[in-house]
Amino acid sequence: MQTLDEIRADLLQVHEQKLVCGPDYDLAIEGYPRSANTYCVGMINVLCEVAGQKRPAIGHHTHSVLNLRLAAGYGIPMLVLIRDPADAILSYKIWENVPTEVCLQRHIAFHTELLDLKAPYLLARFDEVVGDFNTVVTRLNTVLKTPLPRSRDLAADTAEVQARIKARSEAKRHGTDINLRVASPTPEREKLKAALRSEITRALADNPEPVRLYREVLARAAAGVAAVP
Repeated sequence: MQTLDEIRADLLQVHEQKLVCGPDYDLAIEGYPRSANTYCVGMINVLCEVAGQKRPAIGHHTHSVLNLRLAAGYGIPMLVLIRDPADAILSYKIWENVPTEVCLQRHIAFHTELLDLKAPYLLARFDEVVGDFNTVVTRLNTVLKTPLPRSRDLAADTAEVQARIKARSEAKRHGTDINLRVASPTPEREKLKAALRSEITRALADNPEPVRLYREVLARAAAGVAAVP
């Protein structure tokens, strides 16, 4: 079994240092890509700024359970983001422009490893994160040493987060069509989703493992087996 130092060294080979949990971090947030990872971290940062509170140090966006294993080893609270497989896989396919099978296998790998994680974590569904972030804040404040401030104006804070996401994506110049490579909804991506949805539906009918794993993660959380109440 790998030591914490070995796990961290492996992650640092492919991820920026700020994304990888260290022993002095406050929180780890991970999920399959396109599960509101960027939005979640962005909202936490905006809420802290609005309240004049220091941002927490967060390990995030490795999309790897290894970062959660680090957090568990360091005693850091963990938030796992989860999204309906059909929607998550469809969005990820558009984002990365890779074969559908690659998207399915990455989904299977992440959630299989998550189910093997022997440590408590909080779970937040995609619709909770983007719908009413204060519910996520309430949940997080049960485990964080320094509570997060709640949003007093979700519409304004959401607009600020989305504006920052778009600006950051434009700065990185992701591909030829920024509307397909920005981590927030765009009309262009919605049109492409409509065109590709039937392909994802067929793929999940042929390989139902992503749906099975998703349901098992939710069931364990509801039963209090793997998630903090």
